[in-house]
Amino acid sequence: MKRLLFDRQAYESLLQQRQLFRDRAGQPVPLKWHRFLDQLAEERTGEPAARCSLGGLLRGGVLFAWLPSRDAIVAALLGRLVYLYWGGIPTDWLRRAALRLILRRARVVLVNDLGAAEEAKTLAGCRTVQVPMFIDTSFFESAAPENRERFLFCAGSNDRDPEILIALAQAGHSVVWLVNNRELLGRYSDAHPNLRLLFHVSNEELRRLYQTCRAAIMPAIRDFHAAGQTTGLEAISCGAPVVMSQGRAATIFVGVPGVRVVAENTREGWCATVASLEADPITRGALQQSTEWVRSHTDPATLRSRLATLLGI
Repeated sequence: MKRLLFDRQAYESLLQQRQLFRDRAGQPVPLKWHRFLDQLAEERTGEPAARCSLGGLLRGGVLFAWLPSRDAIVAALLGRLVYLYWGGIPTDWLRRAALRLILRRARVVLVNDLGAAEEAKTLAGCRTVQVPMFIDTSFFESAAPENRERFLFCAGSNDRDPEILIALAQAGHSVVWLVNNRELLGRYSDAHPNLRLLFHVSNEELRRLYQTCRAAIMPAIRDFHAAGQTTGLEAISCGAPVVMSQGRAATIFVGVPGVRVVAENTREGWCATVASLEADPITRGALQQSTEWVRSHTDPATLRSRLATLLGI
């Protein structure tokens, strides 16, 4: 059986997730992407995922990677790479050449959105397979709409637009922004009394924020890749209305009734769309349909079966 391999960065994240599961044995802990793949490897091969090495590749291991790296290049040249491409062509010619090689030589290129698929085809002429991103819907469970409070919740720093968040605060909305970058704390903590910044909350607190916010919002500063897809899935799974910028992430949620897309990514466009949640609220039925969509879209049994086939394990 082929052993599943991770590059250095992914393997370090996996070790942290394994340790968290051990430390919190018997307590609810969300299953995240690295550990989900680790469990898939154990289920299919009898062995957990391992750190990528040349020996591991030569013994028939397959590297599953989603970031360009030396390991990814070596695995691609050996025909032992399955690559998940999230989009974003580097401007540096050397990095762009490395990414082109990875995409062209990978055994399979996976994408989460159609924009990344088109980009991979343009850059490297390769065909792609679209797969959903995994989230743990048993942990991020839906809550009753009547428990919702008045604040808007923005989770994450990746390509989020601080100026839109400040504009919403200036318009009288209470905004909570969860950041993963300490620099942003110093820069925006005092930007407006209605804007409150949080840093590295627990999984339980993250779930509570999703379950009690008026809406989860994702204003994008650029459309470089599908930033916000994971937070969008988690928020919808918790029953939250979602408002997001037009772009790659929004294409993943086309037709989901609990998601409203801001047509013009301006202060005025965002304020008008958020205001529409009062004038034309998203119904309980639409939120329930959205939650069911996430559950079917990220069904772990279906995703495990499909990934096992694509990975060849």
